[in-house]
Amino acid sequence: MSFISDLFGGDQPDYSQAEFQPYNITGPAGGITYEGQTGTVTLAPELQQLFQQYLAGATGALPSAEQQAFANQVSQYGQGLFQQAMGLDTQKMTSDYYNRVLAGLEPQRAEEESRLANTLFKTGRTGAATGVTGGYVNPEQFALLKAREGQNQQLYLSAEDRARQIQQDKIKQALGLYGTGQELTATPYATSANILGYGTNILGMANPYITPSIQLGQAGAQAGASIVGAQQQGYGQNLGFWGSLLG
Repeated sequence: MSFISDLFGGDQPDYSQAEFQPYNITGPAGGITYEGQTGTVTLAPELQQLFQQYLAGATGALPSAEQQAFANQVSQYGQGLFQQAMGLDTQKMTSDYYNRVLAGLEPQRAEEESRLANTLFKTGRTGAATGVTGGYVNPEQFALLKAREGQNQQLYLSAEDRARQIQQDKIKQALGLYGTGQELTATPYATSANILGYGTNILGMANPYITPSIQLGQAGAQAGASIVGAQQQGYGQNLGFWGSLLG
């Protein structure tokens, strides 16, 4: 029957019309072409050059060996300072500062005692005394010593607060230096990634045209399938007519 089909069957259906062939769409953004048949995205020369510039900029933003070494040094210095701060003897710092303050006040206090003794002597009240724990003392001298005791307590608390504040300040400084070192390490990579992202956006300009290309290809394939169906029907009817006649 193949020779009958060749002689009397007429034109055979063109099955290539039913193939899925996405359309080639060119976008307006500087010339972007999507070849649907091969899936190839082609940028215009000016966009390709711009993308290469972004790529070069992203590569250039990466840290050099010298930058990385410096960042590590800053972080290591911060770590060393943190260890020093944690190892501070705040109790000794408090005592040292308290004793220095007392030593600085000693001349002033000696002068106060001398003035009080002269005043008591001139007024004839040197021998006046009241009983306190441990013996007798002049009331005015007792008031002076009592006031100094309260002052000394405040001085010691201030010295203790000062020592703790010094330690906290050194810890903050250490953490700040360590954080700066880490930032110096990470920032170039973040900058590079950001620049590369701008370049990648150029490649993404083709995305809006891919979906319409596929949709048009599908529509073309469906239309081609309808045409092939009609050709098959006509071909079958023609072949059937000649076959009946020969039969």
